[in-house]
Amino acid sequence: GADLATYSQSYENGPSRNSYGQGVSAFVRWPLTKLMSGQFSTGWDTQNFSKIRDRTDSKKASEPFYSASISHQPNAALSYSLLVRHAVFDGVSTNYFKSLEYSISPKYTLSPNLSVNGSVTFKTADESTALGDHGHNLMSSIGASYNTKGGTHFSATYNFVDKVSSIAVREYTQNRFTLTISRKL
Repeated sequence: GADLATYSQSYENGPSRNSYGQGVSAFVRWPLTKLMSGQFSTGWDTQNFSKIRDRTDSKKASEPFYSASISHQPNAALSYSLLVRHAVFDGVSTNYFKSLEYSISPKYTLSPNLSVNGSVTFKTADESTALGDHGHNLMSSIGASYNTKGGTHFSATYNFVDKVSSIAVREYTQNRFTLTISRKL
C-alpha cells in the first residue's frame, strides 16, 4: 500500500507558529508463518516552518522515516508485537526532533471477555538545535480490560514514564493510573 499526505499546522505558543508539509509513504504486510506476520513502512516527510522564534533553528526538515513490526500469536491466549520506528515529530523548544523507538507489547486473553496487556518502550529524542532536548524515555504499562455481554467495556491501566533529558527541567518520573468505562450503542 501507499499513502500521500499534505498538511498545514498552526501553533499559538510553539517555536514555529506555522508549518506546512508533504509526506509520502509505502508499506508492505506479509505473513511470516501461520502465527506470525510482519509489516514494514517507509517514506519521506518534508516540513517547512515560518515565523520561527529561535533564529538558530532550521526552516525546513526533510527526513526519511521507517517502522518495522512483527506480530506473533503463539497460541489462542497469547499475542505480542515488536516495533522499531524512526520518525520526525514537532519539537517543544525547537521546530522538530528526531526519534528512535523500540517497543514490545504483549497481550494475554484469560477469557473471551477478559484480557491483560502490557508494553515496554524505549524512545530517544534529539531536537533540531544543539540547545534543544536530547534524551530518552523509558515507558511501561500494564492493564486489564473486561467486556460485558451488554456492550460495556471496562479497562484499568497503570503507566510509568521515566524521562532523561539534557535540559534538567524536562526530566521527570511519572506514575499514572487510568480507569476507562465505555458503552457501545
